[in-house]
Parts: sequence; structure tokens; C-alpha cells
Amino acid sequence: MIDSTAKVNMINNGNKITLIVALLCVSLVHAGVYMGLTAAGSSQQMVMQEGDATMLTMYNVQLAGITDEKEGNAEDSAIEAEAVESDVIEEVIEEPIDEEIAPEPEKVEPEEVKEPEIIPEPEIVPEPVVTPEPIQKPEAPPVIATKERSEKQVQKVAENRPKPTPKREAPKVAKKPQKAAENARAVQQAKAVYSESEVNVLSKPTPNYPRAARQRKMQGQVDLIVSIGTDGAAQNVRIARSSGHDLLDNAATKAAQGIRLKPYRINGVATPIQVKIQYLFKM
Repeated sequence: MIDSTAKVNMINNGNKITLIVALLCVSLVHAGVYMGLTAAGSSQQMVMQEGDATMLTMYNVQLAGITDEKEGNAEDSAIEAEAVESDVIEEVIEEPIDEEIAPEPEKVEPEEVKEPEIIPEPEIVPEPVVTPEPIQKPEAPPVIATKERSEKQVQKVAENRPKPTPKREAPKVAKKPQKAAENARAVQQAKAVYSESEVNVLSKPTPNYPRAARQRKMQGQVDLIVSIGTDGAAQNVRIARSSGHDLLDNAATKAAQGIRLKPYRINGVATPIQVKIQYLFKM
């Protein structure tokens, strides 16, 4: 297409040059004619005017021919340029244009929303009420009668006996013997010796078995009477029955000094008492 356009431009430029040359020639002729007319006079001027007219007519015909030729060349050049352009356009149109077609987006189906399953609450079954069986209290073991127990039982029987009702006439006189009897009973109870089972023993240290007694193979039982104060601590220790060995008796006495009981109360009052403690030394 570029070559055909260049050719058309070259043809147009050639035609323009030819036209310019022709115009220059005509101007020169006109100048010559004008000079001749001026010199020859009016007669000659008429002849020259007719000749000039003839020449002008010939010049006009020549210019018309040149113009027609120029227009014909221009039309031919235009036709050739259009033909070349059409060929180029056809060639361009004939080439297939591969356009990349974007793939259509895939349709995303919405996921089904599952409704949460409603789990029924379990029925609360009331637990059966278990009625506790009555606890049977163990029967108390039979009490072996001893001299000390018999004395205590006599005292308890005396306490359980109905008290004589005071006479209404002299109530003041009846109170004094009642208090005196209670005080005497408290003194008797305090003087009594209790066994370990009758009191609440909080701590009872274990005696140290003397090494010398082991080497000599000494054995035996020591019975001690321990005086307990109102605070429950041991105040005095004396030997009620010896084991027959001083080493064992001393060891038992030393251990008994660390005994501690819960304060013993008589009629709600903490009272000092005596307790019998036994220690057995055996290999």
C-alpha cells in the first residue's frame, strides 16, 4: 500500500511540473506578442490579434488537453490506489483473527444450609429415695464384777434412789443436807480410782524398754496410780504393784508422767481424779 501511494504522489508531482512549464511558455509567448503588436501598429495589431486569438485558442486547447490528461492520470492513479487499498484491506480481512474467548465463570451452586438437629433433653428420672436402715447399736459386753466396780455400783444405786421430798414447813433446813450429800458424793468419786476404760485417754506414752533389762531378760507388769489434775495432766505417779525389777518400774513411772486425759467433770465441774495405768514388759 505504501508503494502505490508513492507512485501516485510521483505522478501528481510530474503533472504539476508540466503545467508550470506550459504556463511559463504561454507567458513568454504573450510577452512576445505584446511587443510585436506595439511595434507594428494598429493594422498589424488587428492581424496579430486574430493570430493571437488563434494561438490563444490553440493554447487553450493544448491546456485543456493537458488538463484532461492530468485529470485522467489523476483518476487512474486514484483508481490504482483504491485497487491497491482494497487488495490490502481484503488481505487484512482474509486473515483470521484468533481472539481468546474468556471462559465463562462456573456457576457456584450455594451450599444447602443444614438446620441444626434439635436434640431432645433427656427426661430427668427422680432417683429412688433409699431409706437408711436403722443402725443397731452393739450390745455392751458384760461387766466383770470386781471390788472397785462393786463399790461404784453401790454408789450409783445410791444416787439413783429417790431423794426424800423436803417438808414444806421447813424448806430451808432440807437444802443444807442435800448440798452436803452432793459434796460428800463428789469427794468420794474423786477419791475413787478409775480404770483406763472409764476415762478419755488423750495420750499414753510407751515406756522405753531398758537395754540392761533386755540383756538380763527381765519381764513383768507394772500397775501405777496416776493423779490427774483439773487440766487433765498427770500430777503424781505411784506404783500400785511392782514388776519385781527396779529397771522396769522406773521406766514405767517415767512414761506415766506424760499421760494426758480429758478433764473429768462431776456435776459439770472439772475434778481431779486418780487413774490406774498398767504397763507390760515382755520380750
